[in-house]
Parts: sequence; C-alpha cells; structure tokens
Amino acid sequence: MNLADAMQALDRAADGNYWFVSKGKTRPNEPMFAAAIYSSRSSDDEPLAISEGDDLMAVVHDCAVQMRDPAALRREHGDHRDQ
Repeated sequence: MNLADAMQALDRAADGNYWFVSKGKTRPNEPMFAAAIYSSRSSDDEPLAISEGDDLMAVVHDCAVQMRDPAALRREHGDHRDQ
C-alpha cells in the first residue's frame, strides 16, 4: 500500500468526517505513522478514531475498526482528553 491508497482508505473510513495522517518521528522511540478522525475541523475535540504505529496500513485499518465500533477506541486508547 502506498500513501495515496492509505489516504483513500482513511477517507472512506472517515465517512465524511475530518481526518489526518502523518509520517515522522520527533523522538527515536515513537511510531512512524499516526492517523486520526474527528467530527469537526478542531483537533481539540475528542477523536472519533486515532491510531499510531510503524505500519501505515495497520494504522488506517485500526481507525476503520474504531469507526465501525466506537468502543474499540476506548478499549485501545482510553480517554484522550487526559493526555
């Protein structure tokens, strides 16, 4: 999967909501990729889905799973407002 494929898959999973995908590390032990889906343009809101990892497709897939099963977000990541 290339970046364009991942972006199309994330756009389908977002179902009209706002999303972002990022690549890069600020620290050596961080994952390479991140993706999140929000119901508004503000990333200050609680995400509908969020994932990080070193495999871009796995990150996108995790967001898609969370969009289908919102409880998966809480099971995997807890409440992001505390972070």
